[in-house]
Amino acid sequence: MGLMLMVLALCAPAGFAQCQVKVSGFLGTRNVFSPTFEGKIKEITWKKESNKVAEWSGQVVQYYGSFMSGRARLDSLSGSLTIQRAQDGDAGTYEVEILAEDGDSSSSGKIQRCRFDFSVTGPLLPPDLNCTVVGNKLHIFCHTDISKELTYSWHYSNMDELIGQNNTAELPLTADRSQKIYCIIKVSGAGINGSLSLDVCPEVNLIQPRGRNGFIALLFFVAVLITLIVTAIFLQKKGLLPGWISSRLPGGKARHPEEQYTNKPETEPIHQIKNEQDSEAEDGKTPDKSEEDASGKDMKQPAVEDQPELVSSSDK
Repeated sequence: MGLMLMVLALCAPAGFAQCQVKVSGFLGTRNVFSPTFEGKIKEITWKKESNKVAEWSGQVVQYYGSFMSGRARLDSLSGSLTIQRAQDGDAGTYEVEILAEDGDSSSSGKIQRCRFDFSVTGPLLPPDLNCTVVGNKLHIFCHTDISKELTYSWHYSNMDELIGQNNTAELPLTADRSQKIYCIIKVSGAGINGSLSLDVCPEVNLIQPRGRNGFIALLFFVAVLITLIVTAIFLQKKGLLPGWISSRLPGGKARHPEEQYTNKPETEPIHQIKNEQDSEAEDGKTPDKSEEDASGKDMKQPAVEDQPELVSSSDK
């Protein structure tokens, strides 16, 4: 079969399909080399450098070298080669030669080639998971140092699927703390996973929304209290508050209960003063204070010489 492929390769038309792909994998992972071709496969040969890896000529697939142990699998329909549990020695250049029918009954087909440059790096480590509270949700983060294109999926420990966006999943704050969360990453045809127990998430963050509500309630209470005090001071200045309340406010003075409702005049009534002023105006003069004092004294104590002498009837 090898001689037939060589002859067909020399006689193949100049425009036959070719591809070259770079593939990077991790130790212990599964890696798939998928060639592109046209037509229906009649024969396939996979080689690493110049050594055969696998071969199919329409009957049974044969494996060679280190891949005879079942670490390789050749798909005769798609032409893909899968390497299981990659090892350091698997790195290198792989080439596939596919003999495919081109639809021309008079032609024996054409050979199409694809080349894969395969590199193997250190073992694929499981991701790290951590949790925190964002808003009113519990966020789970799945972190890995892999720079290749990744796909994420999330599951509970009971295998119920969890909705997540890429490397982040959201849970309600009331989530069951006895559960475990699994982050599954697929890369290079391999899958790795990490887990996190929800009971390690900080409890103090879960009461954060209640603390915020309490703070808002405190602000509301303070605002109401300030409004009441300002209103009371305003009513005190207007004299609309009872004395026992006014005396307890800033600037208030305590008064005897009887004094709150009793007003004693400290001066003579206005109408009495006005009548006296009118009578004095009719006399044409205003009595001097000294004359009023003197006349008052004369009225109270009349002089002795002015009194008439009393004569008894016997003297007459």
